[in-house]
Amino acid sequence: MVLWKLEHFYGIRGLSLQLFEHYLHRREQYTVVNKCRSQIQQINCGLPQGSILSPLLFSLYVNDLPKVPNFEATLFADDTCFILANKNIDILEKMVDQEINNVDSWMRHNKLSLNYSKTVHMMFNSDKKQSSPFRVQIGSNLLIESIQQNILECT
Repeated sequence: MVLWKLEHFYGIRGLSLQLFEHYLHRREQYTVVNKCRSQIQQINCGLPQGSILSPLLFSLYVNDLPKVPNFEATLFADDTCFILANKNIDILEKMVDQEINNVDSWMRHNKLSLNYSKTVHMMFNSDKKQSSPFRVQIGSNLLIESIQQNILECT
């Protein structure tokens, strides 16, 4: 899929694309535990860890993620922060639910997955009276809520 994106999103073709193709194809791996080595397995997906090119290729691979949701998105390496705002908490919750499911769909389509135990959400609220629980769920996974923040509204 990364090769498809390199060609169709970034216009890399010919020998340059072949270079990436040779770099990524026919990779193999094995595991050693207590001096016992597993069988060699061919890797069909993903990028090699520890290589100089992999961070760049991963950034190019996920670069279209911010275009999927209506969130404001910030990407840094393999971390992503989405921001969405609305004064009405009920509307905000529905918007977040819809957009987070769009992100989840994008992730599945691109053969990526979220680490639900490390994925958190936080709500900033200027209305101290309004402290209803705010749930964010992806499929059957309820995301961890960070401490709700009450902020002062500056005028």
